[in-house]
Amino acid sequence: MQPTIFDGSLVLVNQWAYLFQKPRAGEIVVFQNPKDRSQLLCKRITGTQDGGYILRGDNETDSLDSRTLGPIPGHLVLGKIFITER
Repeated sequence: MQPTIFDGSLVLVNQWAYLFQKPRAGEIVVFQNPKDRSQLLCKRITGTQDGGYILRGDNETDSLDSRTLGPIPGHLVLGKIFITER
């Protein structure tokens, strides 16, 4: 997620952010990798497709995101990221 989140950045994840509203474009979220559920990834929501979310990393050359994983089902989105310091 560089240049938005850098190595060593402190972030908070709000796991309750989406109890009463759906994720929106522009938000950075934590989600389970659909190909390896033990791996957590953080990416920016850019839209929706086929009932899932299109998630893209800010570092396009090195991102494991919807370009390779396809739309991410909503149940794999675990929370909203808040960046607290860099």
